[in-house]
Amino acid sequence: ARGGGGAAQPRGALDLAAVTARIKSTGAFRLYDTDGDGRITRQEFDTFLDDLSDVTADDVIGVPDGAGTGSAQARQKPSEASPEGGEPKQAKPEEQQQQQQQQDGGAASAAVGDAASAAGGGAGHCPELSKDMLQQFARDNTIMLTVCDWNIFGTMGINWVQHLKKQGITYWVVGATDSKTSEYLSSNEDRHPCFKFWEGDHDANAHGEYKYGSDHYREATWRKVTVVEKIVDWGFNVLHSDVDVIWFRDPLPYVIGPALANVDVAMSTDLISTQNDVGDEGLEVNVHQHVNFNTGVYFVKASPGGRYFMAKWAGLREKLVHDNDQTGLYQYVRGTPARQNNGLRRMELSGDPGSNIGLLSVAMLLNGYSYFIPQLHTAKKVEPLGAHMTWLPLSREGKFQRMRDGMLYNDPTEYYNGPKFLAAELDFPDSPADYNSWRDTESMIQYHLLNIDKQLVQVYRVMAIAVILNRTLILPKMQCFCYKNWFMMEQCRIPGDTVTQFPIECHFDQWLRPKVM
Repeated sequence: ARGGGGAAQPRGALDLAAVTARIKSTGAFRLYDTDGDGRITRQEFDTFLDDLSDVTADDVIGVPDGAGTGSAQARQKPSEASPEGGEPKQAKPEEQQQQQQQQDGGAASAAVGDAASAAGGGAGHCPELSKDMLQQFARDNTIMLTVCDWNIFGTMGINWVQHLKKQGITYWVVGATDSKTSEYLSSNEDRHPCFKFWEGDHDANAHGEYKYGSDHYREATWRKVTVVEKIVDWGFNVLHSDVDVIWFRDPLPYVIGPALANVDVAMSTDLISTQNDVGDEGLEVNVHQHVNFNTGVYFVKASPGGRYFMAKWAGLREKLVHDNDQTGLYQYVRGTPARQNNGLRRMELSGDPGSNIGLLSVAMLLNGYSYFIPQLHTAKKVEPLGAHMTWLPLSREGKFQRMRDGMLYNDPTEYYNGPKFLAAELDFPDSPADYNSWRDTESMIQYHLLNIDKQLVQVYRVMAIAVILNRTLILPKMQCFCYKNWFMMEQCRIPGDTVTQFPIECHFDQWLRPKVM
């Protein structure tokens, strides 16, 4: 399916034998074969396209059984064809992942399950947090911690677990904020160390969901800090990880190795770029108190400085009851006298004994922008630890689809083995040779909109053919000359990005709304 790129072109001639067969099978051939020659001409196909704009979802779903070239499953359940990414809709993500996990059992999973059982986490519910439980599965005196409810864990959390298994990471533990997550993690099918993370009747199930900005959310962020403080005080290093982090390799050798040897704490950030040299896999070279931290990923050592840092941070809980943990972190770090030591890549917070804090380089722990758009790890020639899916559409659906764009969401094999697919390549417009040196953001936006429209004309035709042939459309790759984001933009990039060169791959969320789809 080509045409529409560059200057406006008429609808091109098509080999419409399959189209003709499809329309015949639906009993609608006579409506479009107006000249009675037994085939569909370009003009007749144009008429079909015009009519298609008035077709409703019910009209498409109502295609008679046996029509077209799709499989029996596709004909019987047409309502399950997913518009998101063009692939057929499968079971709910949590059901898909549970099925996949049941197939993935192995010696490592069994060993972890035994540890969970011995720690008191038998089928039913996670136990209370205890030092004994952590000792049974910590590795090199370190644990990876996340806190989650089923609203998030049932999708992103299970995907997170699948990536941990892929990397052979077994030293993780989940603080379950609701009974459903607790029951899942302590089940016989896929048992893993976990602990109850709600107080009294503050089960997230009873509060709707563990929602950003809610009182329950703010309370949970602070309880998370106090839990990390307790674990560090017990003598364990803690690597905290949100469940929308994709780990590309086991981070343990890195965090307990020479790169972090001179710090007690290593925080991730919301930076877009790094000042580190090409090939530099160390901490960020330019560290200061006013950087935008991100508490989704951080590492704390069970050192005197690490214990002091967590005690000071957690101690702000009672004072900041209307703010979350990240606000508390800013108040502590930015309100404490500190010395900037660029030689050792750390800021040295005063106190007795005080703490040494470093920043994880955004090329080593990427975010959703630096991973997908400038691909900073490639530009800097480093082997990244993982990517935290921030700087993306604010909906879960947006994160899911971006993960799928990068083949980072663990859908089961059958998700990609649907009955009948249709793929297409678009013609892309040529871009001005000096486009990446343009400085007028508004001019760049207008150029982007002009050329994305030419691509959408082609996509519309491909969608029409997919409808006629009763096939699931794999959305074609598109090119963007500007990046759309919820934050401000400069030269069509997030401020600070000096690496991105246009055109770039136009991800699903750049031209469609995943949450609506």
